[in-house]
Amino acid sequence: MVYFGLVQLGLVLTRNNRPNSRKGFVELEKIMKKLMIATLAMVAAASIVSADPVTSANVVGYSTVTIHPGLNMLGTCFQNIGSNTLSIQNLVKIDGLIGYDYDNAIGHDALLIWDPTQQGYPNSYLWAGTVDTTPWLSYDVSGNWIEDVNYTAVNVNLTPGSAVWLNTAITSPTNGLMAGEVHTAGATIPVVNGLTMVANPAPTALSINGGQMTFTGLVGYDYDNAVGHDALLIWDPTQQGYPNTYLWAGTVDTTPWLSYDVSGNWIEDVNYTAVNVTIPVGGACWIQHTGADGSVSFTPISVN
Repeated sequence: MVYFGLVQLGLVLTRNNRPNSRKGFVELEKIMKKLMIATLAMVAAASIVSADPVTSANVVGYSTVTIHPGLNMLGTCFQNIGSNTLSIQNLVKIDGLIGYDYDNAIGHDALLIWDPTQQGYPNSYLWAGTVDTTPWLSYDVSGNWIEDVNYTAVNVNLTPGSAVWLNTAITSPTNGLMAGEVHTAGATIPVVNGLTMVANPAPTALSINGGQMTFTGLVGYDYDNAVGHDALLIWDPTQQGYPNTYLWAGTVDTTPWLSYDVSGNWIEDVNYTAVNVTIPVGGACWIQHTGADGSVSFTPISVN
């Protein structure tokens, strides 16, 4: 991920995060200009009310993610400038998404947001496409996610640590561009009984073990009966499935017959060892919880 503060507005493109098309560079340039203008405006506003030197924790930047055909689980690792939420319209910019076919009502790409309280998807939003194909409307919704009743751009904001599904009919992988203000304050996500979708809110990959994420109220693995455990599942968009499931070991060492203590860790279920697994920038996972409500907290980060 590339980020910059108020003093150094340099932009570094590496082989791994460089946009893969001229259109991608143009889109990146537009986004970065908006971010810099917004950041400088915040500095100017602060200088009006104070003659003292201005310092700020506000850092803006961008990251690229690979978008695969089919389902992609995407997380919010940025927020709108000066806010603690991110508009769904700013979540990710992707070349080649397939816009809504208004004539036949087919072929569109969609975002789906999981509701943990309902344990379902009450809302899905359609990609309008990048060209105005609705001359019969009095407004242009191109370049927006829309709802499918009266085709208006949706006003939905995501909190840090939220995640969505992107379902796309593209035929080959492409780059997605995420940008905004870096969320540095940490986050706490409620974990309900059932399934909760949890995103990595940080501008760096986070290990599911090791202290960067704190899990509270989860149900540990029952080694005697191999039941009753909570699980963490990470979607693999290349396989369009969940190749691995990790079990919560619990917070108390209940494995005296092992030569090591795995309490407080996610483990694999073959030899019960703590796993070395990370959630990438812009990535997310499921937590399947079998008890009363719990939570997962993310440690605040420092960006220098």
